[in-house]
Amino acid sequence: MPRPANSPPTRQPTLQPTAAPVVTGDMTISGLDLATAQANENVFVTAVAVMASVAEALVAVTIAEARRRLSGDHDHGVIVTYTIATSSSADADALVGTLAALTTEDANTALTTAAATHGADSTDVTVTELGAPAAVAATDADESEDAGELSSNSDAAAARRFTVVSAVAALAAALS
Repeated sequence: MPRPANSPPTRQPTLQPTAAPVVTGDMTISGLDLATAQANENVFVTAVAVMASVAEALVAVTIAEARRRLSGDHDHGVIVTYTIATSSSADADALVGTLAALTTEDANTALTTAAATHGADSTDVTVTELGAPAAVAATDADESEDAGELSSNSDAAAARRFTVVSAVAALAAALS
């Protein structure tokens, strides 16, 4: 049936591209205080990149203090939450599999190597626990607030996105 001559054309919905998922996880490290860990953030970025076999530019980390009561003493350490950018869901799933297969021994080896690369002392620093990695949807929510300040494709915007996802993942892990 022909359309009336005066009716407007039907608009087709414009699909928004979805951001590729990121992979996030964490590791608990003993023998290190928060200030020292934060001063050596690049060591953790390198260690995660080595464990994941990805470029360091794809890795972002956040570091928080971890305290547990062990045998009446406080064991001070840190929790390093990492986020790794991926280009597809398939890449994210494969990366989750790679990271899930790692042991704390593997993580300690990567951390020791990364510390040596950056000239940092890793004596008495030990990865005591690896959290389960997960692929999560990347979000562009924080980019809309700063649209005029940074391009959504900039490295700075990507790093902020990863930090937000990392913080959400760390919060979810702490609440579970």
